[in-house]
Amino acid sequence: MTTARRLHPLPAPWAEPILTLVHLTRTATTPTGVDPEPWAAAEAGQTVLRTGYKAARRTASAGQYAAHALRLHAAAAIAHGEAASWAHQLVQEKAALTTWAPAIRARGAHRILTAAGQDFVRTDAEPALLIADWLLTTAGPAVVESTGRLAAYVLAHPGIDVDHLVGAWHATHGHRLQRGRGAA
Repeated sequence: MTTARRLHPLPAPWAEPILTLVHLTRTATTPTGVDPEPWAAAEAGQTVLRTGYKAARRTASAGQYAAHALRLHAAAAIAHGEAASWAHQLVQEKAALTTWAPAIRARGAHRILTAAGQDFVRTDAEPALLIADWLLTTAGPAVVESTGRLAAYVLAHPGIDVDHLVGAWHATHGHRLQRGRGAA
């Protein structure tokens, strides 16, 4: 006999930033006037995390969108010569931000935290700490909390724009996007 597991809705403090970031990123990425199905199909391939809550795929996507948006923002800051050591390391961690393999994520978090600790000039290390926390959480209710905090930070960040969100979507799902069938 199979027992159905009852999942609860996302907790109130984290539901809004997670679902808002997913909505904004989807809206920024899916072209208007074309069949959105290829983009939806790419998103449907997202890893399903065991969080104990509904919206596990959207939670996984929101975390990856937020981390990649900050990675892309860091790359722009580096190009302008305005980046901290942790930002340089974050740009190198695309694989860690894209996978759900705990060992790869843990190594990425360690490298980001090590770089943040090496900054001689005081910089805002909050993004590095949020990303490291998110990378170190791969299952259970803590994923929702760390993703919610990271998504809320990105939504409030004045430097994150639509191009960062589009890039984040493609870094997360682009490899599954099947062009054709109306896709631009």
